[in-house]
Amino acid sequence: MIANPLLRRATFSELFGLLGLPPIKGTSCPCPFHEDKNPSCSVFIGANGHEIAKCFKGCFCGDVYDMYARAFRCDRKTALMELNHKLGIAIATFQLDRPLHERFQPAPKSTQRDERLRPSLSLGLGDNRMVVDLSTLRRIHEGGVRLALERGLLGFGDYMGRPAWVMKDRSGMLMQARRLDGRTWFRDTKAITLKGSDANHLLGVQEAAEADLLFVCEGGPDMLAAHALVHEMALLKAADPLRIAVTGLMGASMRPRRATLAGLKAKRVVIWSHADEAGRDGAKEWKRCFWSKDRTVDIIAADEILAGLKDLNDVVSAEGGLAAIIKKLMEVRHG
Repeated sequence: MIANPLLRRATFSELFGLLGLPPIKGTSCPCPFHEDKNPSCSVFIGANGHEIAKCFKGCFCGDVYDMYARAFRCDRKTALMELNHKLGIAIATFQLDRPLHERFQPAPKSTQRDERLRPSLSLGLGDNRMVVDLSTLRRIHEGGVRLALERGLLGFGDYMGRPAWVMKDRSGMLMQARRLDGRTWFRDTKAITLKGSDANHLLGVQEAAEADLLFVCEGGPDMLAAHALVHEMALLKAADPLRIAVTGLMGASMRPRRATLAGLKAKRVVIWSHADEAGRDGAKEWKRCFWSKDRTVDIIAADEILAGLKDLNDVVSAEGGLAAIIKKLMEVRHG
């Protein structure tokens, strides 16, 4: 049996989102496999109708699955399975032993996720030095880091031989690692979504069941910043931290699964949007996913709070940023 060619394929834009690379603009992009100040990689439609990327310095030429295989050092078959799984793309089989009109059959749906595909990394709570280092790196209060640890959304471990901080939750369906020293893993890749992760999983959704207010963030740094915000609101007695849940998707191109959101009834949702085109577009799509008759959904972009800033982490770490955020939340609530 072979993969059904009629089903959609992953795109380079989706893969770049997983790798933490800047979004592709037009048909040109920086090559992820060498230092590239000026975009030297071209994305075009090949003779077979599939997207092809070609680096004009000669270090890469292939489709999206070839690029995944090289980035994660696996074979093409593994790349096909893992990337489609991360993006929630169904894989069908072409069954040669069946009548022609019945040959294309979708893969059977399973109510249980294949445990072999879950990401695996030994994580712990770290020590005080790691907490201080991460707090300093992200320029947020230590209380926010400790709150994320207490809620099980943050862990420390070694990845690719480097100390890392990892966003995850108790479901084990998604892990994304960043270096604790703040450097990139390779070239411009700041974050790596571990093999076996479901990229569309909404981190923290299980912890949100009892909350009244739901923060939805883009990426690990904003999730940590949101925890720092919750910590500050608790200190000021502006809100009960137990009634506020922090959730997140690891990229603007990811989409929360509607089945996952079914249990989040009667909640107020605030989406913290990045102040760039990809972030704003992603936030609009998330709002459509979250909206229901019993949920209110608001989008707050970073530059609506403090001009010129890109994301929630920037605002939280700026002078007067926390006060400005709390004021904005009050305006939205009563607006």
